[in-house]
Amino acid sequence: MEKIEQASFDAGPLIHLSEVCRLSLLALVDEKIISEEVYKEYKKHGKGDLEVEITSLTADAKEYSRYLMNEYHIDLGEAQAIALAKQEYTKYFFTDEQD
Repeated sequence: MEKIEQASFDAGPLIHLSEVCRLSLLALVDEKIISEEVYKEYKKHGKGDLEVEITSLTADAKEYSRYLMNEYHIDLGEAQAIALAKQEYTKYFFTDEQD
């Protein structure tokens, strides 16, 4: 199976993988990036250590995440995850949200 070069994550998929003891599947992604807020959410609800890169948002990305929260009524973690994916130009974004 071909590996994914880079992906960003919302907390949900990470938490769900930890619940079924399958964090090892993250090895399919070379560079896993998350925001600080996503990491906080994972630590609150997830099980196990994460081998991910916590990436700071730029001022523009922080502003964009605030816009997303206000416009779409999503929480800070989701908004930062989306803003980070846009900031880092990731091709793959993992979330468990249907909308």
